[in-house]
Amino acid sequence: MALRRGMLAIGLAVVALASYAGWQHWGPLPDSVAATVDNAVIPLDTLNVFVAAAHRSEPDVSREAVLKGLVENRLLAAVAHKHDDPAGHDHADASRVGYDAQTRHEQQRFKLIRTAFADALRVAVEESGTKNSLDYLSAPLVLSNDALSPLLTLEQALYATMTEAQQHGASQLVIARYRFDEDQPEQTLTLWDLYRRQNIQLKVQMHNLNTGFIREAIKQQLTMEYVFYWFDQHSGLSGECHRRRG
Repeated sequence: MALRRGMLAIGLAVVALASYAGWQHWGPLPDSVAATVDNAVIPLDTLNVFVAAAHRSEPDVSREAVLKGLVENRLLAAVAHKHDDPAGHDHADASRVGYDAQTRHEQQRFKLIRTAFADALRVAVEESGTKNSLDYLSAPLVLSNDALSPLLTLEQALYATMTEAQQHGASQLVIARYRFDEDQPEQTLTLWDLYRRQNIQLKVQMHNLNTGFIREAIKQQLTMEYVFYWFDQHSGLSGECHRRRG
């Protein structure tokens, strides 16, 4: 049994390294993408977070070494996962049906930063004196039925999402205004910004004019935006990542 497991591990490593060799010659990629692995994307923002986190313990580690590690780990995990549970990948995809690629990348980057810089973020929040991200609002939320109903009410039962006209109107309706620092220009969140980040089930809550849900979704989005803002402005590492992109 031990020999069989050892051979499996060697086989996985060979597959991973062979795929990595193929990946090295793949290109060109969009500016926002660091690499693709088995049709899965490793966003540049994700790589930047890993590089920043790695430099905390190994200041001399190269960007290329971090990316190679990400690619190899993802390949090994994918091959092992398919070997142990061939149906597991489909289940994972099904659980996030309806999220677009940009939203999935944002969620991934948020989780990475929150995990890698948990202690520093906790201190920053405590020092800010805020209870939650809604404390950063610079104006009341716009959640009245008069404002939301024309844009979220489905015109016919056949429609499962906004019409093009509703999408345009939603992109013009600012439902939240906020800033995380006094010297930061006021930021805005439109109804479309929020709507497009929801999966199908959550969009139904918005179409039902569930303002309690919409308020919670705004809070979650501002929490994510705060983490991104903190990383870019206060981690002391984001600038280094951007300088080393080339």
